[in-house]
Amino acid sequence: MEKLMKILMDINPDVDYEKETSLVDDGIFDSLENFSIVTEIEEKFYVEIDP
Repeated sequence: MEKLMKILMDINPDVDYEKETSLVDDGIFDSLENFSIVTEIEEKFYVEIDP
């Protein structure tokens, strides 16, 4: 969980990730941030996420 929180904080440190429940629907993350998050998760956790 710490690795995931670090990824999110690196992308947008102004969000309270422990309370926020709708990052995409509320427009907190745009498509570029979504892409960055997926890329970082794939690299850090050695997984592949299909589009």
